[in-house]
Amino acid sequence: MKPSRYILETAGDGWHILINGGVLKNSEGQPYLIDGKGFKMLSLYSKDYDHVIPDNAYLIMGNQVNGSTDSTRFGLVHKDDFLGMVLLRK
Repeated sequence: MKPSRYILETAGDGWHILINGGVLKNSEGQPYLIDGKGFKMLSLYSKDYDHVIPDNAYLIMGNQVNGSTDSTRFGLVHKDDFLGMVLLRK
C-alpha cells in the first residue's frame, strides 16, 4: 500500500489537513479545521515522519466542530493500541 502523505495547510481561522493532495473532510462533508493546539501536535508528527503516516499507525479524527478528542490531541495511534472495532447498524 502506498504511504499516505499529510500536509497541514493554512485555512482562514485555522489549518486543514491534506491527505495525498485532497482536503480531509468529516462525515458531514466539511473540511476539518484544525486549531492552534491541534496544529502543534500534528506538526510534530509532520516533522518526525516527513509528512508520511508510518506503517501500522493511524490518524484518528473526530467530527465535532468545536473540537474532538482525536489525533490533534494525542497524536498518531499504533495498530497494537486498538482494543476492538465499533460497528454501527442502521
